[in-house]
Parts: sequence; structure tokens; C-alpha cells
Amino acid sequence: MSNAKEKKINSKKSESSESSEIQVSIDKSFNKRFNKLIKIVEKENPDTSVILAREFRYPLRQTPVEIAISETRKLNLLEEFILRAGTEFNPPPTVKELSKVLGLDTVFVQNTITNLVNSNHIKIDDSKLINLTPQGKECYQKGIILETPEHQTIYAITEPLEKKISFYSQTLEIETLDLPNLDDIIPLQRRIPKLSNLKVNKVQDIIRESELEISENEDEKMVTHMKVTGKSQALWKSVSVLVLKHQTLDKYIIQVRRDKYIFQKISDLLTAMENIVDSLR
Repeated sequence: MSNAKEKKINSKKSESSESSEIQVSIDKSFNKRFNKLIKIVEKENPDTSVILAREFRYPLRQTPVEIAISETRKLNLLEEFILRAGTEFNPPPTVKELSKVLGLDTVFVQNTITNLVNSNHIKIDDSKLINLTPQGKECYQKGIILETPEHQTIYAITEPLEKKISFYSQTLEIETLDLPNLDDIIPLQRRIPKLSNLKVNKVQDIIRESELEISENEDEKMVTHMKVTGKSQALWKSVSVLVLKHQTLDKYIIQVRRDKYIFQKISDLLTAMENIVDSLR
């Protein structure tokens, strides 16, 4: 056999041996749980192979908040006229002007207006003009009145991977995980939504999405206020971070997963980061 052929054969053996060593090295880093997950991932992505898999922890934030919940009822005729006057009259009327238009005793009208002020539907400015609050405008459009609110403590859970907020009626269990922190790879604190930015109508929407019952008949109650009442605590959760190598496009794809669920937004963000594969090793 010529020297050239011997060199070519030896070169192929070397490449094959090197490839085998790399594969063995990678496989040794995968526990049984990862091997099962890798089969799922590679089946979902037939043009890729998983070259790295690691488990990380990341913090959710659990914060106690107090919400005010009010029962609703239909507007009576006088309430409807007062709110309508505050909406359509320009300038808005005074109590005396409104009493004269309605042909009712000023004391009777004043009592109704006082109730609407106390329940935050209208406000009286320095000129004694009737003005609707944002809550009053919403209620007028819906044809309802909110009664005196009840207060209830619930718990807001902020999820940085999806920039999502959920509500729970009870605290979730706090546990510690002996895993590397994903926050060391990508700053997750900036992705935690601020509770102070939430509008009350959004709070009510999230409560319903969280399947948290605020009353026996939720259609008859509305959330009118929310405030933070205590310090937030970290709830550590684990995720798997996998590096996929595309066989034909010669590029890396990062997946952040919990079993079959993919955290798509954070996965896309990590995939777009330069040198991220080196940071994950």
C-alpha cells in the first residue's frame, strides 16, 4: 500500500475516532432524564442534533397584594341621569342646577351624589361641578354601579421567562434548588413585569385567566383597586437548556424547555445572542 493511501486511511480513522470521542463525551453529560428529552427534541427537529444539555434554576417572584372587589347592580334612573349629565353637559352641572332640571328636592339629589362620590363614580371640583371619574365613565357605559368594596389578599406570581403575571389565592411552596442560575447567563430581573404598571381591568382579566374565583358569580363583581402589601419572595423553578446544531445550515438553536413545553420568547432571545454556546458550557 502506498504512503499516500496509508495517510488517507489513517486520517479517516483519526476523524472517526475523534468524532466518536466527542459523541461519548457529550452522551456522558446527559442523565437519563435528558436522554428522554433529547429523543423528543430531535424527533421534533429532524435536521438537528442536541450537542449540549444543562439544567438551570431561575426565580419567579411571589408578592402578596390586596385587591378591592365591589358588587355591581344596575343604575337607577336618578343615578343614570346624574352620570349622563356629568358626561354630556358642557360645562357639567352643579347640584342646584341638576335639581332644578329634574324638579327634585336638592337634598334628595345631594344624597345620591354623595353616595356616588363615596363610591368613586363622580367627583365635585372646586366650582361644585359634577365630573365623572374613570370608574364612573366605565360604569355609566355598562349601566352599572359598584357597591362598597370588599378587600381580599391574593398572591401575584411574576414569571420572567414569559414576562407573565398570574394570581393565586394561596402562597406557593418555596424551595431551593442546587443548580446554576440562569440569571448569570441572561439578566432575568429586567424581564419581571412590574405590578405597579397593572391597570385594574387587566388585573381582573388575569384573575379570570388564572382561574382564581373572586366570587360565586364573577359577572356580578369587579376589581376596583390593587396594591402591594408585602415583600416579594423568590420561587425557584428548574428548566432545561438545550443547544441544537443544525446539520445543514451550520447554526445553533437554543431551546429553553420544561419537558415538552418550550419557553419560546426566551429561547429566541438566547439563540440570537453571540457566544451564548460558550456561556452555557
